[in-house]
Amino acid sequence: MIERAIENWLINTNERNYQIPFCQVLISQGHEILYISPHGALEFGKDIISIDKDDNVHAYQLKTGNISLSVWDKIHREVMEDLVNTACDHPNIDKKKPHISHLVTNGDIADNVFQRIDKVNQTTTNFSKLETINKDQLLKYFIEAQGEFIPKSFEEFQEFLSFFQLNGNEFFPKKKYFMFLKKQILQTAKQKSNILNGIFASVILTSYILKKFQEQKNHFAQFEAWTILSSTIIGFIEEEKKSDKMIDETLKLVKETTLNILNELSEEFVNRDNLLEGTAFGDGDLVYRARTTIVLGLLCCNKFYYNTEQNGILHNKILENLKHVWFWGDSSFPYLFFIIKYLERNKLFNQSLPIINIILEGILKHNGFRNKEQAFPNPYYDINAIMESIFCNNPIDFKQFKANSHILNPLIEMIARRKTKEPLEKNWRKISHMQISKFIPDQDYEYFYFWNKNGINYSNFPKQIGSWEELQKNSKNESCLDLLTKNREFLPLFFLVYPHRISEELINFLDI
Repeated sequence: MIERAIENWLINTNERNYQIPFCQVLISQGHEILYISPHGALEFGKDIISIDKDDNVHAYQLKTGNISLSVWDKIHREVMEDLVNTACDHPNIDKKKPHISHLVTNGDIADNVFQRIDKVNQTTTNFSKLETINKDQLLKYFIEAQGEFIPKSFEEFQEFLSFFQLNGNEFFPKKKYFMFLKKQILQTAKQKSNILNGIFASVILTSYILKKFQEQKNHFAQFEAWTILSSTIIGFIEEEKKSDKMIDETLKLVKETTLNILNELSEEFVNRDNLLEGTAFGDGDLVYRARTTIVLGLLCCNKFYYNTEQNGILHNKILENLKHVWFWGDSSFPYLFFIIKYLERNKLFNQSLPIINIILEGILKHNGFRNKEQAFPNPYYDINAIMESIFCNNPIDFKQFKANSHILNPLIEMIARRKTKEPLEKNWRKISHMQISKFIPDQDYEYFYFWNKNGINYSNFPKQIGSWEELQKNSKNESCLDLLTKNREFLPLFFLVYPHRISEELINFLDI
């Protein structure tokens, strides 16, 4: 039954959507992936370039659907000139070295096309002959790469299929997905002592799960899913004390996929007049402000840490939309944090400092012990939960958040690092009456798991009388948690999806 479900996914998807699981198959076969096409305006005839364990260079061009003789006539020139007879342009490859070319499709290849390819191969004298991979071979590769991690019981299969019942335009079910990974992949891998294949399978299964979200171009959902997968793998290999070059290749593949999604979001943002989805009547006000805050946070994170090339149009559009940003509670802090960082890099302190002050004053006003304002929720309540509370009669007891904040201490240290003493000095009495909270997992590796059953909800109050010098010194202390240091480059993505893991140490890593 599961084979039929995978085959149905394969024949109904396109080359972009099966590109990542195919890369994972290559990694499981011992390949190092050198290049993955972002499918932008510039195409060079090679969707994937890899080196196998024998140092042979491979180039792949991916297609969708059946390749009949008429289709072959249309793509023949592109395949032969760009894929086969043009050297692989990559700094790690000797351009004089022949490469092995592969035409890949999720459909069938007609017999008369095979005959044409065979005839061409007999006369080819340049770089390589052309090999083919069709639907049946792809299906075999995917099933083999998943091995024993394919859902088998009726309950497991039903849980797997439940992801396909989503429309693809909603928020991604993060906790449900993590629990599926943990139960279906991690626990099975530990029991079978087959950690490597379990990790490979998790990438391929995630590609299946995201099909609807890819079709809807739901960049945010895809971003969250791939980030959770990376984080889960990081935690899992630390738990199992496992290291392997192929695991590093898988993490590199997932990270590159995640960053490509952010680049696609950036391209869409630049080419749109606004961020409306549907009519302004049903999609305006708070919904629009929430979407704007999320999108700007993702784009500013990408521009600050990963894709630092100047883009004047994107920069101007970010500034134009600052008026819509919204602090709805602790779970919005990561987006605002990266907006602040982006503005500071561009020396726009007159726009970044007010955001910091708005967050501080908002927490003290709404979450103060004596205040009667509706308190801002803690980071376990994402924007989806808040919107359901506002619009779907699914009320949240906001009183439970009084005199408490998960982001207050990291925010105080941010302000101290910026040497802006005045907002802390005038508000310290209110600050000292606020309880500062954070979650501390039992084991360090659990920090990267989306949900943990065990751990400590640690809380304390700031000192009644604070020392500015001591505060500045503490704000520059580096974390002693090795896992944060080892995964420093991943932390910006992690924080966007895991606001409930906020701590002074994490913000210190990201802010300095």
